[in-house]
Amino acid sequence: MVELEKVILFGTPEGISHLQVDISPVLEDAEAFDDAREYMYQMFEREVYDVVIAVESAGTVFAASVAERMHRPLVIVGERDSMLRETVSGTIETYHGARTLRIPRDSIKQGTRAIIIGDVLSHGKDVLAAVNLVRGLGGSIVKIGIFLEHSDFKARRKLLKGIPLESRIITEDL
Repeated sequence: MVELEKVILFGTPEGISHLQVDISPVLEDAEAFDDAREYMYQMFEREVYDVVIAVESAGTVFAASVAERMHRPLVIVGERDSMLRETVSGTIETYHGARTLRIPRDSIKQGTRAIIIGDVLSHGKDVLAAVNLVRGLGGSIVKIGIFLEHSDFKARRKLLKGIPLESRIITEDL
């Protein structure tokens, strides 16, 4: 598993709540990046969905790869308040403070089936916000795919319970 060898974890004396991950070495190594994108694609190749959702800066590179390969639209859920289209927003509290995430209102129609792709799942608040925004517009979540999951935070069980979720790397594997 070339990805496991290249992921960099940063811990602090304060403990696990401050653990950070740098996956850029995976993205910078052509072979490792190809392997990671292929795995992310395989997570969804048998799923039936209409749109790929990425939380801005959290999996956009993987989501774009899957969207392109599957010929599906890519929708970014992000903090940009300069969108020209009308948006729906939701505010979340994170370790770093409040964030308001937005999605273009016309990107999800009633009955739209979506997948969400992220690079790192820690507390899960950004991903949960994306889930809530899609559902609020009448869409449903088919599956969530994550490159690296911090299992210590238990986001899968606490916030994302009941939604199919697959991770390429889980911290207990490291």
